Amino acid sequence: MRFYNNSHPYYCGIDLHARLLYVCILDSQANVIVHKKIAANKNDLLLILEPYIGHVIVGIECMHCWYWVSDWCRELNIDFILGHALYMKAIHGGNFPIAYDYPSEMRAARDLLRRRMKIVRHGAMLKGHMVNTNSQYNLPATELNLKKHLRQTKTPSTIPRSDCSAQYRYGYVHPRFLRKGAGTS
Repeated sequence: MRFYNNSHPYYCGIDLHARLLYVCILDSQANVIVHKKIAANKNDLLLILEPYIGHVIVGIECMHCWYWVSDWCRELNIDFILGHALYMKAIHGGNFPIAYDYPSEMRAARDLLRRRMKIVRHGAMLKGHMVNTNSQYNLPATELNLKKHLRQTKTPSTIPRSDCSAQYRYGYVHPRFLRKGAGTS
């Protein structure tokens, strides 16, 4: 893990929320200069940072809504660092863990790949669930090819027990199937 270790006259840490910002500015001796809760908009942030521009570095945690702050700091030539979300506890020891500040032209591809990865993992989990459920009921193994629409609709109907079919349909076991003898054919 890399840590930021350059020195500046002022350090601004922003706790980013969807609609609010908690802004804290420290001097080089760690004295609190500003500690304020503001709305998450550029004008309010500029009012706070304006006296320090050119002498301040802005650091935020890499969470879901950091893009606009990064772009805004780049527009105004304000030094900006992005903190790695998993290692932010290190900041209490005086270290600031650095994450990669993706350029704005790369972010759409990054977000698309991250969402696709989640969808692929979810699909693999569902396939595994179907195979495990099939073996739980000692049914013959089936070749699961969920890309073909016909196979998607036929797979649950090959299972004779209605509670097992419900697991496929709903992706979980509904509480009514947990009662003894319920849902069996």
